[in-house]
Amino acid sequence: MKLNKEQFLKTEFGGELENTIIAWDDALNRNREDKEVLRTLAWCQAQWEVYRMAIKHFYGVEYHFTRTDEYYGLCTEDESDYLMKVDREQVSSPRYKITKEDVKEAMRSAREMEKAAKTYAKSLPADNKSKTAMELVLEQHNKNKSGFTA
Repeated sequence: MKLNKEQFLKTEFGGELENTIIAWDDALNRNREDKEVLRTLAWCQAQWEVYRMAIKHFYGVEYHFTRTDEYYGLCTEDESDYLMKVDREQVSSPRYKITKEDVKEAMRSAREMEKAAKTYAKSLPADNKSKTAMELVLEQHNKNKSGFTA
């Protein structure tokens, strides 16, 4: 399946990935001695690993988290292809302002999606565990915005 980056980032899955990367970069700019910051950093990295594996599995592209003084985002190892790239000068844009509540909601949603993905993946026949599991998860998530019952 070919990855349409623009459409992907408009999906709930892509939006949650984008929120995770933004929260991760924000946490990396904070005091790393603060326990809450450390929890956020650990959570963001764990979530990124799930997203990274899903993207590689479904689209065959391996992205990496990158950050410099000028930008941060997700790109291929040789930086020839960016899934998302945020210029730090634009971070003050309202699109990238995230509250603690946004991060908490993104964390809750990602945990629910991960739990549901595992449940659905276990219910599929061994030879049919490709994109079908994620499609079922997203379908279920869209039906039940208040969360999964996995």
